Amino acid sequence: MVDFNALMSRDTTYITTNPIDIFEELPKSGQIDNLYHVQAEILQKWFNDLRDERDIVVELNTGGGKTLVGLLMALSTMRETGEGVLYLVENKQLADQVVDQAVDLGIPARAYCGRMSVDADFDNGNSILVSSYQVLFNGKSVFGTRGAYEIQQLGGIVIDDAHASLNAIKKAFSLSIPAEGASPLYKKILGEFKEAFNAMNRSTTYQDFQEGVGSGVVEIPIQYWTAAIERVSSLIRQECRKRSEDDSAFSKDLIFKWPLIKDNLRYCQAIASRTHITIAALYPMLEMTPCFQRARRRIYMSATITDYGDMVRAYDLRGLEESNIIAPKTVAGVGRRMILNLPTEIARSSEFLNFIESEISAKQGIVCLTSRQNIKSEWTGISFSEPIGHEEVSEAVEALKSKRMSSPVSFANRYNGIDLPGDACRILVLHGLPSGTDDVDALMSIYLSESNLMAQRVAQRIEQGLGRGVRGASDHCIVLLEGEDLIEWMRRKRNRKFMSSALTAQLEIGDVISEGLITPLDYCEAMNQDVNSDESWKKFHASKLAKHVSEETINRFGPSFQAACAERRAFAQWVENHNGDACRKLEEKVNSFNGDPSYQGWLLYLASRIALDGSDPDSASTLLQRAHSLNNAIPYIPFHASDAISSWAIDRADKICTAIADSGNVSANQNFDAAVADLLFSANSKAFEEALMQLGLFLGFESAKADVNGVGSDVYWLSKKENAGFVLEAKNDKKDDTPLRKKEAGQLRTAHDWLKQKYPDIEILAVSVHPNSKADRNASAKNLKVLTPENLDLLKEEARLLIHDAESHLPIERAQRVAYEIEKRKLGVSDLSSKFFVSFESDEH
Repeated sequence: MVDFNALMSRDTTYITTNPIDIFEELPKSGQIDNLYHVQAEILQKWFNDLRDERDIVVELNTGGGKTLVGLLMALSTMRETGEGVLYLVENKQLADQVVDQAVDLGIPARAYCGRMSVDADFDNGNSILVSSYQVLFNGKSVFGTRGAYEIQQLGGIVIDDAHASLNAIKKAFSLSIPAEGASPLYKKILGEFKEAFNAMNRSTTYQDFQEGVGSGVVEIPIQYWTAAIERVSSLIRQECRKRSEDDSAFSKDLIFKWPLIKDNLRYCQAIASRTHITIAALYPMLEMTPCFQRARRRIYMSATITDYGDMVRAYDLRGLEESNIIAPKTVAGVGRRMILNLPTEIARSSEFLNFIESEISAKQGIVCLTSRQNIKSEWTGISFSEPIGHEEVSEAVEALKSKRMSSPVSFANRYNGIDLPGDACRILVLHGLPSGTDDVDALMSIYLSESNLMAQRVAQRIEQGLGRGVRGASDHCIVLLEGEDLIEWMRRKRNRKFMSSALTAQLEIGDVISEGLITPLDYCEAMNQDVNSDESWKKFHASKLAKHVSEETINRFGPSFQAACAERRAFAQWVENHNGDACRKLEEKVNSFNGDPSYQGWLLYLASRIALDGSDPDSASTLLQRAHSLNNAIPYIPFHASDAISSWAIDRADKICTAIADSGNVSANQNFDAAVADLLFSANSKAFEEALMQLGLFLGFESAKADVNGVGSDVYWLSKKENAGFVLEAKNDKKDDTPLRKKEAGQLRTAHDWLKQKYPDIEILAVSVHPNSKADRNASAKNLKVLTPENLDLLKEEARLLIHDAESHLPIERAQRVAYEIEKRKLGVSDLSSKFFVSFESDEH
């Protein structure tokens, strides 16, 4: 029986939204009974001052309780808005951990498990949905993509480990076509760019890639990429249809990634290597996920970020201000790390190897982070397990946590996404300088190798990697830096400025320790002090760390942030078709980076792309040349390419280049002059018609003489790509003052009708090459045109200048340049008609 009296007594008028009050009301399980002081400080600041801001950032050290803070903010938002809130993490394993913590605290949360997860319970704001970043940012997102019938309204989105999400969101707007598993498609698309490789003098690299050998990455020059977009898109669409029932990794990428970029290819880079062809958006196209843009609150949770440039590039946080960042100065959550350089002679010593063997025997986790597989270790006689793929990595992580791993483990490119607390990782080896995780990263590493921006990204990756082994304030591990490139990079003060104050302090502590380490035994004794949690070591570490953090000053909105804002602003203007404004913004920002020519070159490269897309190849070429002069890693290929030029101009340019190639041992100008020498009204008819036909060839037309026994035209010029052409009847043998007669007009119409019957879909203009523009009244010449001697001379000179310009360019770029000049000089059929072919005037006599 329903107790209606009890139902009436319920007070439903007040729902707690203050996150601190919410925590106090939660039916906690006992694992967490109280908030840390720093957690309460953050929650109070957010609720009182910042919860009405759309974008806010919370910085808190790993192990400082970020997850609890994020869950309480999510629950508060859910209660206040009455709408669903997403809590995003890097992978499903972390999502399950977040849900477990929420359940222990009594917070309503569940892991995303498919489309049915977005139910009324979620929509009504009754349960937090925890998922990976990819669940939101994909082309089939259940929350809706651009153009979808229904877009999910979200009360808020919490992005945990926001620094780790940057790579995930970048990959969501990137499609990599593998050479293995999609080999025919890879080779077909690569084949579209053979000429591009030739233009860059990389023809051997092209052949290597076709054969699956070689190394390096190559960006396809934008003019070649844009010209091939339609063909590449068609090839990928065909592949999508073929793989509709396929369950391979690449087939899934086609389903989830291709929809996000297929209509935005002009804003993408195309990058080739022997293993992949990658099509990647320059910046995430956030408008493709409207639910993200419309979310009422977006909360970014992260460990300390020393520079917000890449956050701006990923999430378009141009409006972020210092007041939107909650970053208490605290060492809460900072574990103990003894960071030491590991010289080769120490790594090979028997004392060090014995120390490692003893740690293995004690089931203490030893983990190596590298940038690639099969790294050769200096640890003679000690083999590393190298898990590959998500399943193997997950199994290895669980084995380390449960102390079942009997050997050290080496993870390639796993600087994020794995947590190794306690004995799971007591020795963390960072082997070599981190490199890119994919071909896009590799390319940017080349373009920005000398830039502060790349140093900042490397520092961020190192910091993320070092965070794998210490997961809280009570945790500790030894960190060994291995590899001359890494050790030298870490020693430079200009690189350390991109690291958090906590890590900088620990590096300086390591420097002090290393001064007294000479022999292998010295190293082993120092490491044992951390293994055994020596009290003097713990006190030394804590005092140095606290002092450094209290003195910390971070300029989060320095030049890098401002530059990223300029990039994002220019990109937004580009998408809105304000190309000129976008280019000007980037050029203005260049002067702010006089000490960083590599980055100056990158900004000008972006500007050149935008200018070319805005049909301004001259400016684009100038900008790219400037970019190359500042940063020679950015190749310079002149912009006069097909993407900025109509297909008809390209077609006619190819024909002109063929005519030039047939010049033999004489120059193209000499050949042209000889070919049109008889284009004089005093010449005999046959020679004149031949010269008229030759002029058409040098103008890029399909040109021929067709009068056979009075059937057909004297000469015709066709441009099939323009779907237009001319039929020309030569009347050069007439007297200067004789008008066009009725019979001659009839011949011209007959020639027009003959050519029209031959090419019914092409618009044909009838032209008489005539000594004057007079026509008898009864000639009915209203729809006929005339090419007079004066205009014929002007047209010959126009063609001569075009040939002269074409001959001045290298054969490899000649067609592109000629096509550009054809459009610039307005030599299309309609323009020729208005400039050189005039209407007849009626002769009254």
